[in-house]
Amino acid sequence: MTENKAMMFGVAAAACGIGFMAGRCSKKQQQRDLVNGHAKKTVILVDMDGVLVDWDRGFTERLKTHPRTQKLWADQQIILNRTHYEMEKSLAWAGEAPKDENGTIDFNELVQDIYCEEGFFRNLPPMEGGPQALHAMLDKGFEVFICTAPPTISHHAAQEKWEWIRQHLGDAWLNRMILTTDKTPVRGDFLIDDKPRITGRFSVPLWRQVLFDAPYNREGVGSRPVLQKWSDWEKVVQDALSANP
Repeated sequence: MTENKAMMFGVAAAACGIGFMAGRCSKKQQQRDLVNGHAKKTVILVDMDGVLVDWDRGFTERLKTHPRTQKLWADQQIILNRTHYEMEKSLAWAGEAPKDENGTIDFNELVQDIYCEEGFFRNLPPMEGGPQALHAMLDKGFEVFICTAPPTISHHAAQEKWEWIRQHLGDAWLNRMILTTDKTPVRGDFLIDDKPRITGRFSVPLWRQVLFDAPYNREGVGSRPVLQKWSDWEKVVQDALSANP
């Protein structure tokens, strides 16, 4: 087992508990854990892309410089209207779809080309106030973990997410990382995430989502708390705790 995989397993087990990860822990067991003092701290899970990391800004900057899109962007042939969670569905051509040596440019392929290239995730900028907010959460006594789902199609994303955390939060935060393809089994009180609808193995996760505001998730918010900017995190979390004592 590699160092990173061992760390991933250890953090997941510590943060979630083997029973929670496997979905074997009953509500009664959770209550016993609370009584026994194993869950005194509020556990906050934080997504990376679109929440802690300004994925859209990084993608747009790369769109301007990528060999397949640099001239097209400069000529204003690409329209970016971020109304959909999936970036490829937020792009459109101003006119007829152009062609290059590979044929007609397909947005699905283009978006994957950009986020799968080496260095993309490592070089993404932080969301304004994000790293500072996570440090503040720890100072306030919350238990904080990074919970992120690297795209499985990328050969670089998972490792580069570790590198990003090391650079922007410090080595100590590597022990607070949970990399997973399914967030629903992960134990926590709140998950701060921008995804409009989070699905997975369990239809009712143990955490409650705090929706990180974005243009593509403003419909169907329902009863979920909304965090519009990181400077508001404490009020939003405290209000959510008051609503769910």
